[in-house]
Amino acid sequence: MKSRLVTLPNGRITAFQSVCPKTAKVGGFYRGKSMRQLAPGVAQLGGRRTQVVRSDGGNPLTGKAFDQRTGGDACKPVPSAHAPGTAVYSRTVKRGYALLGRPVVRASVREIGRNGYIAARLWDVSAGQQRLVSRGVYRLTPNQRGRIAFRLFGNAYRLAKGHHVKLELTGSDPNYLRTANSSYRVRVSKLTLRLPTARLHPR
Repeated sequence: MKSRLVTLPNGRITAFQSVCPKTAKVGGFYRGKSMRQLAPGVAQLGGRRTQVVRSDGGNPLTGKAFDQRTGGDACKPVPSAHAPGTAVYSRTVKRGYALLGRPVVRASVREIGRNGYIAARLWDVSAGQQRLVSRGVYRLTPNQRGRIAFRLFGNAYRLAKGHHVKLELTGSDPNYLRTANSSYRVRVSKLTLRLPTARLHPR
């Protein structure tokens, strides 16, 4: 998967849509004077109930599939599941749209332990398979509690009608992030994910 964001000499921004497989030519593009102009819409998902993220949670095989050091491919789908020790939020895409920019996660957390982090992965889910769209991480302070906010990496990615957009939070992503020095768990509640969106079809 590949996408690009280019600022032209005249100050206009051009964002090229992600395409798969990773050997494919770059698809269409979006162009405007600002990111707000490029992506004026917002899609949102989340949930108020408490879920627990653990330092030993997640499916190691999922992370390994996207490890660039061992030839991982972000375009390759993997089975979709709710792995133990993770928090998962999902919503059906009722009308297709294009994610364009950096998603923002906001939540209330209560950590028990030290040296913790929350690794976030955004998935496009269809027919029991999921494809990685974006990811990010939030480093916790010892026994942190309260509201947090962090951004995922930016992307320009088309989410089709009938698919599910899924946010997965885990405390272990060893093929991407250094494993924590000690065990911990985090109670996550009142989470919202905001996705900046553009028209479905680029130029």
